[in-house]
Amino acid sequence: QIVNMVVRISWITGIILLLFALLIFSLFIQLTIASCKEEIQLLITLGAAPKQLRQFLMWRFFPPNIFIMMGAVLIIGLLQYWVASWLQQQYMFISHILSAYTFATALVFLVVLWIVNFVTIQHYIQKENN
Repeated sequence: QIVNMVVRISWITGIILLLFALLIFSLFIQLTIASCKEEIQLLITLGAAPKQLRQFLMWRFFPPNIFIMMGAVLIIGLLQYWVASWLQQQYMFISHILSAYTFATALVFLVVLWIVNFVTIQHYIQKENN
């Protein structure tokens, strides 16, 4: 019963930390795009099409998120393999491979980051276009 309680508390703490990380990362994205406000205004003034500008900015800001997420999943996978091997020597057994939940969480993060990028870029383009 005590072990179950500790596992639940760890799980809840992990979820909270994950949500804080997502919040900080999305705020960083918004701040980065906001720092480009003058360049966006200049490009619109020069006649750049809003759709083309949005696609360019999404291409500029979103792919690094994909590489960061792939790197994070790779590091987590290596750590899990190492911990599973170490625990096996202690006669405790966990899976050597990542769970589908890990990949689903990474995918959800990418979708949320894409939405944050898109909405923020759309906001600044519409703001400058009006």
